[in-house]
Amino acid sequence: MKKVVFLLSTLSLLEGYDNHEDNPFPGGYISVGYQWGKTSNGERFRDLQVTGAVLVPLISPEVFPVFQFAGFSVGTRKMRNGSRMRYYDIQLNNVSLVTAGFGVGKMLHGTSSYRRKKVWGSILALPVVISRDWMEMSDESIISTGGMLIYPVPFFGYAFYP
Repeated sequence: MKKVVFLLSTLSLLEGYDNHEDNPFPGGYISVGYQWGKTSNGERFRDLQVTGAVLVPLISPEVFPVFQFAGFSVGTRKMRNGSRMRYYDIQLNNVSLVTAGFGVGKMLHGTSSYRRKKVWGSILALPVVISRDWMEMSDESIISTGGMLIYPVPFFGYAFYP
């Protein structure tokens, strides 16, 4: 895992020296996140997730300094009792002085599949976010709240560059 993060970081930095105006890629990132928290029924959990996102250049950063990203996440959740779940979701987020986002997807547990929604936020693009997700299981909705450490690796392009 350390080798992958090092390789992605190096590629990202090398790509940043390219002439961004000639680059057909708008920009994006890959991130690794570690989340910890508690569910509404008192169970503690930890997640490990990988996200890839691409900049959606709706507003020029020269006009309004907000970057909008569309992405896809895959992850695994381990409950304190040892059970494991996998999940995937699509997401949209805004990165600026206040970073916020939301996503929708599925949580997979054994042969069962549950709808999942999530929101998160942070201040000043810090690598620590507060997150909350809702998993709809049969008749009840389980709410999970926690913190997440994120290591983003940017990929620069014509609309997202240093």
